[in-house]
Amino acid sequence: MLLGIAFAVFEEFLIVQTSVSSTLFVGMPDIYGRIFGVNWVYFLWAAGYESVWGIVLPIYLTEIIFPNRRADQWLSKRGLSIAVVLFALGSLVSWAIWTQEVAPETLGYIYNPPLALIIFALIMIKGLVIVALGPRPSLHLAHRTTRVALQPWSLGALVFVLSLLWFVLVAFAYNIFPMIPVAIALAAGLVIAGAVLFLVTTLSTAWGDEKRLAIIFGGLAASMLAGFWASGIILAIDFVGKIIFNVISLILLAYLAWKLHNRSHE
Repeated sequence: MLLGIAFAVFEEFLIVQTSVSSTLFVGMPDIYGRIFGVNWVYFLWAAGYESVWGIVLPIYLTEIIFPNRRADQWLSKRGLSIAVVLFALGSLVSWAIWTQEVAPETLGYIYNPPLALIIFALIMIKGLVIVALGPRPSLHLAHRTTRVALQPWSLGALVFVLSLLWFVLVAFAYNIFPMIPVAIALAAGLVIAGAVLFLVTTLSTAWGDEKRLAIIFGGLAASMLAGFWASGIILAIDFVGKIIFNVISLILLAYLAWKLHNRSHE
């Protein structure tokens, strides 16, 4: 999770620079929650989306699909070296296409973040990586008592609701609720994040694959639903295509849930 947030900082501050750009969306002269050159409400949403939905959930889903290889390393040293090179090249290409081509044509500007923001981002990234890869105390989760025994369907529904609330932050970033103080929007986002963290780490410690998949199912379903508005779909073919791929994904997730249910009762 911490490495995912470090990636989000790298993406948002240095590559696409959306969270520090002075022009966030077309036709929006004022950015909600912009303080000291950072679009904090948008960045809070992006940090959660790009780390959880973009990295954490896909990793856990892969481990559920291939349970026998869950403890295996995904990359050797050579594979990691190749991945680092490809990541660096991909980041450079993404930066060039977005900041030098797309943003000037669609938003009408070329933004260069000040040196202070670049240094701030690098410090955040370094700190997150050090904490993530450094020694950490044992949480002894196995000895913690389960307070609430949530069934997979109820757990998935709860995560679905919390995830939908997370995407409300995008509405704030679009300046739809300018009358609400920025501090309240940021506090609400942090409360939602804290609620999910509390749910995952405290309410239950015996997370089987069925409950892990329920969390993934709820989070992805909320992202799919919110995407019909938040992604800015305009063309009918994009709308139809999204419906088709979302339905296929939900069917595959349901099939995986059925397999896990049968596996647990064998």
